[in-house]
Amino acid sequence: IGIRGSSYTWFESYLKSRRQYVSIDGNKSENVIVKYSVPQGSVLGPLLFIIFV
Repeated sequence: IGIRGSSYTWFESYLKSRRQYVSIDGNKSENVIVKYSVPQGSVLGPLLFIIFV
């Protein structure tokens, strides 16, 4: 989409190597790296989701 330089680096660090786990009744699963994601609950989430789709 034409993002370069420091903006690209910032977006890359924001989206890269994200991890997630599931917690049920205090029991946590293993952390797994999410390859493709847009952070939920963030201000940029909706915009990044539209770009991703």
